[in-house]
Amino acid sequence: MVVNFTFKNAYNSDSENRYELDPLRFDIWSYSLDPHKVEVNVFDENNNSIFNESYMINSSEGIYSPVIVRSPVVTSTLGSYKYVVTLDDNITRVEYVQVRYAQTLSSSDYLSIEIYDDEEEPLVFSIAVA
Repeated sequence: MVVNFTFKNAYNSDSENRYELDPLRFDIWSYSLDPHKVEVNVFDENNNSIFNESYMINSSEGIYSPVIVRSPVVTSTLGSYKYVVTLDDNITRVEYVQVRYAQTLSSSDYLSIEIYDDEEEPLVFSIAVA
């Protein structure tokens, strides 16, 4: 008796039809005693700006981003995106995240931006898989 098995990888061409792209999202949390201006820029793999917003954030305040990747230009593009975050027009940090299909075990990266009263590290990033 011969038994044939066919295994399908979750990342095959059918993934595009079965799963939607999980949008980019971020949040900003201030643990600082002072109010701050935070500018968030997001760039695609071709270094085109797809998001640029500034926020004023007070002590112990949190801000949740709008959905970033839902435009017709970006929704068909998986891959790496670059966040450029500037604090008080003075300190800039860069972080890269991934856009993936929304699946059970893996989806797009979620960036958390935290502000502290620390001269050496006022901006702290953490990335979670949403």
